[in-house]
Amino acid sequence: MGSLTGWHLPTLVVHGIADTYTDPTASANFVTGIASQDRAFRPVHGAYHELLNDLCADEVLGHMTSWLDSHT
Repeated sequence: MGSLTGWHLPTLVVHGIADTYTDPTASANFVTGIASQDRAFRPVHGAYHELLNDLCADEVLGHMTSWLDSHT
């Protein structure tokens, strides 16, 4: 992964742990690699790739709205 020292924006990444299309570890590494101090990684256990079309949609929406509420 290239340098992410210029990434200072607030960032939320939500990733399904059962995703077989993209690696959840890569998302976690991305979040820890960015320079932003306002960053969060939310793994969703048992979830796949299309989180808002999965059985976990309510959980994911909860993560998103909670994070957005804390930033407005």
